[in-house]
Amino acid sequence: MKKTVLLSLAMFALVSLQSCVKENEYHSTQLYYPYAGRALVYADQPSDTIWFASTESWLLASDQTWCTIPTGRDHLENPYANTLVQSVVPIMFEPNTTGQWRSADISIKADEYSVAARYYQSPFHDLIRPGVSNDAQGFPSEINELTDSAHILLDSLRFITHNGWTLTAKDGSWLTPATTNGTMGDNKVMVTLTRNTSTQDRIDTLLLSSSGVTTPIVIRQLGKITQ
Repeated sequence: MKKTVLLSLAMFALVSLQSCVKENEYHSTQLYYPYAGRALVYADQPSDTIWFASTESWLLASDQTWCTIPTGRDHLENPYANTLVQSVVPIMFEPNTTGQWRSADISIKADEYSVAARYYQSPFHDLIRPGVSNDAQGFPSEINELTDSAHILLDSLRFITHNGWTLTAKDGSWLTPATTNGTMGDNKVMVTLTRNTSTQDRIDTLLLSSSGVTTPIVIRQLGKITQ
């Protein structure tokens, strides 16, 4: 008879499985998270999880050195026959300082069954303001500019970091962030601008840095309109 041992929260919708029934035996390996088998993590994000269930003893393996499984958490001997045992295992990431997207596959090898999950790591931080433009697959691909009129004197940034951060301006002659450093979490920073008395647009870049990762945030102030 099929039984289930719950080692975590209640089950979400099943997104991936390998299973069969033979000679009164039940064999199955099911992936619950990442949903649809893939997850997005940010450049300074240190960890995520993989959540699955299996009737078999299993082994986890990563195909990339920057994505790892903690020692002792990469395997389990399942003592229960015909029983789905759920597991939630942390997945660890090194900061992405390459400036490029990268991906890692975590494979669950359970007897003759194998299920894989892919983790995509962004080259920049989690930016809320300015936002980002997504590619055809729905992944962030380009950081949007902040654009202000010549007479606008105040703007703001909002971002999430997973470690302490600093914020500096490349030029800084006409804009100043109210705060230049902070702690991990959801942060909002006001930025003061001087009036643009020229008819030419001007651009400065704020550099958000944490965990060795630097994300450029471009602010464009339009030139004044003449009659």
